[in-house]
Amino acid sequence: MTNLSRRLAWVIRGGRDAVPLRLVRAAAAILPQEHRVWGDAVASEIAALEPGWERFEFGVTAAAGLVLSAALDALRGRIADAGVLAASLALGLSAAAIDLASNSRLPHVILLLAGCYTLGAAVPRAAWRWGLVAGLCVPLVTALLGFPHPYAYDHGDVWYPLIPSVIIALTGASLGRRVRAQHPPHPPAR
Repeated sequence: MTNLSRRLAWVIRGGRDAVPLRLVRAAAAILPQEHRVWGDAVASEIAALEPGWERFEFGVTAAAGLVLSAALDALRGRIADAGVLAASLALGLSAAAIDLASNSRLPHVILLLAGCYTLGAAVPRAAWRWGLVAGLCVPLVTALLGFPHPYAYDHGDVWYPLIPSVIIALTGASLGRRVRAQHPPHPPAR
């Protein structure tokens, strides 16, 4: 019996209807202890639905919602420098918009490198994050728009800003630390 025929036999025997419940129980297991009752509530909702596509779809989306809830709970309070993260995202989205609207890549490159350098120098702790977020915006926006001009023929070109953005952010962080070491802040006047 081939793998495909085993799967088909499993679906015919009603295995598809057991999947949503298994997914929800697995997703509920990663929730914090105080939220695991959510999994029980969703499982009872699944049991109330008739077997079929609607039950399967509800179970999959409910499991995805429980996993998202667990992920957001895990990240809560752990994203340091949220303002700088938002600034690097805005920088990357602006650079992507300029790159797609301009006939030259020079404005995009100047904006991205100057912005990553500034963010790295301003917040040097883990500055690679600022370059990574800003550099990933160009491939993300370009892919979401269906690889318009200038990336219509060579999809690999969208990745060029990524490594220089990270390197320049780290360079900015290094030089920012040096400047701070040479010129310590003055104590407040009394």
